[in-house]
Amino acid sequence: MRHRLMRLAPMVALAGVALMGPVSALAAAPSLNVVDFTVYACPASIQSPADLDNAGGPSAVCAVAGRPGDFGTLADGYTWRIDPIEYDLEASYHVHGTTLTSPEATAGGYCDTITMICNAFQAYGWFNVPKGTATLTETTIPAGYALGWANVSADGQAIAATTDAAAGSVTIRAPRGAQSIYVELIDIVP
Repeated sequence: MRHRLMRLAPMVALAGVALMGPVSALAAAPSLNVVDFTVYACPASIQSPADLDNAGGPSAVCAVAGRPGDFGTLADGYTWRIDPIEYDLEASYHVHGTTLTSPEATAGGYCDTITMICNAFQAYGWFNVPKGTATLTETTIPAGYALGWANVSADGQAIAATTDAAAGSVTIRAPRGAQSIYVELIDIVP
């Protein structure tokens, strides 16, 4: 029996090393699965988070803004509940000396087949983003609007973030273990 255990010991040690994987994989920087954002262009009556909360939130009163063509074309007879705003959306995400640009669009929105009214939605984002303190910058903003503030969540839970309205940016620190960040950029009429 003792002889068998002695023969198994090197195999167990070898298996332990094999399970650890290559050193390069262990040293790789952690990453978020996705960082998404939606741009909401709110009416002049919205000037604060309290105004927006009292009005029912961004999807109740604000137009979703995005690149031309990203909202698609409605079928005959359908209308938008709130017309989306199309503009030359550009944004960047800065983290650990890396700047990500040209966010990908993700389809969204829905139509009620009975009322024939559609609700626009569009998110933009990046995948496999390095973790760490980051800055999301709204490089272009819809005409007539300015960044007011941002609502940020990590894995569906609200987190604190710092908005620099003059720079059109939001600084975000993803919590340890977070896999996704979602940002609502709330643009207001100055």
